[in-house]
Amino acid sequence: MRAPRLVMVGLLAVSILGGGCVFFKTQAYDFARERWEICQSAAPGAELLRIGRDGLIRFAHPDPAAAASLQGCLNETADRQALRVLAPKPPPAVAAPAPPRP
Repeated sequence: MRAPRLVMVGLLAVSILGGGCVFFKTQAYDFARERWEICQSAAPGAELLRIGRDGLIRFAHPDPAAAASLQGCLNETADRQALRVLAPKPPPAVAAPAPPRP
């Protein structure tokens, strides 16, 4: 009776831990990570504190002017990402066979 209980507890632990990792990576998180990677060079010395599941980026920088520059870059990049998400993808190109020649 003890072995099945241990198996169930083990499976539950694995599913909770594995599911948490999948749940953390949202599209907003991925976009925020992309924004950070693009903009971190705008303010050398910036420290990434956290990226939330909702895409909120928390960072620190000792120079307020550099932090403002980084914030501006993050905002501009977010605007470009929004256009990319809203724009419909074009249909794939399909090569049609040529009609038979008479």
